[in-house]
Amino acid sequence: MFGVGLLAPAGADAHAFLISSSPAQGARLGTAPSLLTLAFSEPVVAGSERVSVTRAGAGVIKTAPPVLRGALVHQSFPGGLHGVFVVSWQVLADDGHLTAGEFAFAVGSGTALPSVATGTASRTPPEQTLFSWLVFLGLALALGGLVSELVVFGPRVPGSRRAPLSLGFALTLLGALGEFVLVAGQRAGAGFTAGLDLGHLRDVARTRPGVLTLVLIGSLILAAGLVRFSRLRWLGVASLLAAALSISLRGHAGTSGHAWAVGADALHLIGVALWVGMLAHLVLVISSGRDDPGGSAVAHAVRRYSALALPTVLVLLVAGAVDALAELRSVFDLVNTGYGRTLLVKGAVVLIASSLALGSRLAALPANPGVRFGVLRRLTRSELAVLLGVLVAAAVLANAPPPRSFAQTPRATVALGPPALAGPSLQLAGLTGLGVTIGVTAAPDELRFTVLRVEDPAPSGTRLTVQAIGTGRPADLFPRPCGPGCFDIHYRLRRGVTRLRANVTIPNWMGGSVEFSVPWPPQPAQPTLLAKVISAMRAVPRLVMIEHDSSGPHANAPPTTFRGDGQSFIAGEPWSSGALDVRPLDPRPPYRRLAFALPGSDIWVRVSIDDRDRLRSETMVTPGHLLQRTFTYP
Repeated sequence: MFGVGLLAPAGADAHAFLISSSPAQGARLGTAPSLLTLAFSEPVVAGSERVSVTRAGAGVIKTAPPVLRGALVHQSFPGGLHGVFVVSWQVLADDGHLTAGEFAFAVGSGTALPSVATGTASRTPPEQTLFSWLVFLGLALALGGLVSELVVFGPRVPGSRRAPLSLGFALTLLGALGEFVLVAGQRAGAGFTAGLDLGHLRDVARTRPGVLTLVLIGSLILAAGLVRFSRLRWLGVASLLAAALSISLRGHAGTSGHAWAVGADALHLIGVALWVGMLAHLVLVISSGRDDPGGSAVAHAVRRYSALALPTVLVLLVAGAVDALAELRSVFDLVNTGYGRTLLVKGAVVLIASSLALGSRLAALPANPGVRFGVLRRLTRSELAVLLGVLVAAAVLANAPPPRSFAQTPRATVALGPPALAGPSLQLAGLTGLGVTIGVTAAPDELRFTVLRVEDPAPSGTRLTVQAIGTGRPADLFPRPCGPGCFDIHYRLRRGVTRLRANVTIPNWMGGSVEFSVPWPPQPAQPTLLAKVISAMRAVPRLVMIEHDSSGPHANAPPTTFRGDGQSFIAGEPWSSGALDVRPLDPRPPYRRLAFALPGSDIWVRVSIDDRDRLRSETMVTPGHLLQRTFTYP
């Protein structure tokens, strides 16, 4: 945990990743969908969503404007079309970062898909990183410098140089104003210069990133005014702390839904600012070439700085450790993702700065009251230079895509899947091993299995065997590969319930097994019943949901509780606009258990409902995750 704390970013922001799409990249459908759904990992700024659909050989398809619902973007799709389609999208997240991507699918076509990269691409212009660095550096000079004047030096050290507060305020305001203009331009689908338009500035001022950036600017202006009066300088510190909190609220912590993430991120940012700002003031005070600048008063101030710096560094490390929990899915993300590797580089720089700080304390502050100013001067200058490098790394990291729970990153092109199954089908799924998802689609004469290693289809060399135990004689089945992560076998299910035990082995990965209970024949599809559930949930004024999120059958993560209204809950459900193969699991009415899927998004759901069509429980399987929820209604 101590090591993770070193790596946590100062005020790092998140991005709106495409969690899933329906249809998914590479899907081959029998009929055209009436609606395309794009689910993102963060809420999207209203008015920034842009979706374009192109059919191969026919150009852009004219569609209605997309509809935004929280983190979901819905795009209507004309019926009766066939061919290969490329969907290009662009959104601005609530944290002010622009992301874009594309995916392709086919309807009734055996044509190869065009070459597209799946996942999400972060579009971070260089000026965005520059503005973040100016905000971090300016806040550090202002907040750390002001605390240094009030606590470390101040009137007790006559003649000492003032901290560069004016420079700090100017840099932070410049960076914040630049961010505001840039977000306005990105929301309009363009760049920085487009954000200078008054209409675009007015529009972005109504959005979450715009409001929080204005709060940051207002806090800085207020602090700059308060520090001019000696009796109000402590209020200036409070105003700067509010500015730091606004940065954390706008970033990934503010969109995580966890108050503890916001607090940890703000504490970490404040700790870094105090360390850099106080050190910069110290370097200015002792910058003269004299062996004893300022006499004993400065020597005592240096010791006060040393005593204050140690707890400051400890606070930022602990807060950073907690902050990192909201960023990384596992310790493997440190080496398997670009974001994690950037964290490792930043952590190494922080360790260098900490070593220089320790060297200053041991070499320049002997037990007697004196201070070796020559040694202190050399080491603190080096320490400050390294910390400025840390702020540069933090600015780069703040605009880099972090690992998210269900976020995809761009990966290789996915080929078309196998032909659609004929006849009624029932779709179920489960999770086994280290993030291995197994889904099954049962059709009258065929079983088709989907195997995912976390978000990616299982690689070549994966083996799948199935034991079928039902009303007939037990059978060992050996499905054949039918595409990336796809396995297929012709098998006629008997009437009744058949238990399928699917066993998977993946090269260089942990495998395992999943059991399914497949009732056959399936009940007629009941999409209207799911629509009733959605309508009933939207009308619920209050609910309590307890959720268990597992990355494997043996995980014991503590449950989380959601309290709110049904409208807020259903808006975040990927099936809030409907699903495919909505089949009752009960043998006869009244149907109280349903199974359905979003096959284009690799999402499988089973729910039980009460006599008022409200959810009693829900089991959702997504790539690498198993969500089990129970509901009560006060």
